Amino acid sequence: MEAFALLADSKPVWDLPMFGKRFRHFNQLRIRSYLTALVLSCLVPVCLSSAYLIRYSYRNRIALLEQNLLATANILSVALDRDLAISQTSLEALATSPALASGDMATFHAQARSVLKNFPDSDIILADATGQQIVNSYKPFGSALPKRGSQDSVRRIFETGRPIISNVFKGAVTGRYLIGVDVPVFQDARVRYDLAMTLPADHLSALFLLRELPGEWLITILDSGNAIATRSKLPERYTGKHISPPLMQLMAVEKQGTTEGVNMEGTLSTVSFRRSDITGWTVLVSTSKAVMANELKQWLQWVMASLGVLVLFGLGLALGISRIITRSVQGLIAPALALGRGETVSLGHFELAETSEVANALLLAADLLRKREAARERAYELWQEAENKAEKDVLTGVYNRLRFNEFLSIEIARSSRYQIPFSLVFYDIDLFKTINDTHGHEVGDEILKAVTRIVRQNIRESDIITRWGGDEFIIILTQQNVSNSALVAEVIRSVIDSHSFAGVGHLTCSFGVAEFRVGDTPKTLTARADLSLYEAKRNGRNRVEKASAFFRNQKT
Repeated sequence: MEAFALLADSKPVWDLPMFGKRFRHFNQLRIRSYLTALVLSCLVPVCLSSAYLIRYSYRNRIALLEQNLLATANILSVALDRDLAISQTSLEALATSPALASGDMATFHAQARSVLKNFPDSDIILADATGQQIVNSYKPFGSALPKRGSQDSVRRIFETGRPIISNVFKGAVTGRYLIGVDVPVFQDARVRYDLAMTLPADHLSALFLLRELPGEWLITILDSGNAIATRSKLPERYTGKHISPPLMQLMAVEKQGTTEGVNMEGTLSTVSFRRSDITGWTVLVSTSKAVMANELKQWLQWVMASLGVLVLFGLGLALGISRIITRSVQGLIAPALALGRGETVSLGHFELAETSEVANALLLAADLLRKREAARERAYELWQEAENKAEKDVLTGVYNRLRFNEFLSIEIARSSRYQIPFSLVFYDIDLFKTINDTHGHEVGDEILKAVTRIVRQNIRESDIITRWGGDEFIIILTQQNVSNSALVAEVIRSVIDSHSFAGVGHLTCSFGVAEFRVGDTPKTLTARADLSLYEAKRNGRNRVEKASAFFRNQKT
């Protein structure tokens, strides 16, 4: 220990008179020599590592391109399911029309044509178990109608009671390729009718516009029988034809994947596919191998050039470093330990500006830690407050207004981005104050719960019901325009009107319906639905009113 102490107290060798300035100058040169040696020793490993990374990145680039193809196929497959589901949902909503239950086919014919405003060049057909057409939107009501050509679809509807989506078929009259969507119409817990919609196959081409895709990519949509329903290039030439047998064999085993194959034009391509679990339809996304190789070549040239510039720049920068290394960095140890212990950080004198900057950063870090601790405590308090707030109405079990505002903001953002319609249904119980005054608030509470149960039984799980206040409620009908939403509201109104409530007997509800329009805010959309409810009240109660053009343009 004494020997170490003597060494610590002794002067450096280059400070002794016998060596002088010559030895000190040699020491400075050694620092530059060390830096030069460091650069040279790092250059070879860097070059070798770069070669490996370029090779690795090249493979990853190929994998990334294939992942992009597969990801696009997955996205378009989801969009395809959603598009077909919208048609199916519209039919299911139409299947609940009171006109069917009452046998008012003229009214149902008008309702079917109203639904078709959202489905250009499509038709709706209502048929019985024998396939005899009862209503055909293509022809005027009362026209003589033949039996349906697709007897197999009618048979499956009545046997299974489940919706079906047909494969692509050629229309006997128009010669166009069509898609059929069939849903059952239930009455008295059995299938009474087959309700079908025929859509043109080229209707699916709108899916190609959902994303900006490279021009050389080819998108193909196959039905469950692997026939081409439509494609992004030359659909008129290849629609209805089947893809190559090797690809069909692969898709029979895997529901998604990427492979190589020859497309309908005879070009060797990389193909990614995704088969829907819901419809059995498949989306293919492919690109030419030659185009893909050219893209990779351009990328590789850019990487090599960039790497060369970076290596030269780093070499020049490293060779230019010749600053004197100072021991004053050790002066940062004490402040750093104080910071770690949570003590007050105090700074001494530092010879270098860089060291002073690090010391000041330690002071700033200590201050930030104190502020962050205070912010964390405040966030924990706010979290506890938020946890104490109830999301649902205690009486009816539906969401309260606070949660409704969050759902409404989400739906507005989704509709604005993806152009997916949705509507609000505002309703209340007619003359509810009289019920409370006559029968008491306990009976009134039971009425609110009973009406809520009826509403829940007649909407989908994805729809959101909220108690607005008192006897006023509001429903968010997702993926529904104002016409479909008015049909849903009419079904609910009819069920309530025909129901006998304990302690009260007969009561009615009034409904106001408003669809989200571009530019709507939560306030304006809710106000239009409220004004529609007011209009229903003014027109005699127990009715459904849709937001008029006047309401849509009115400032609130």
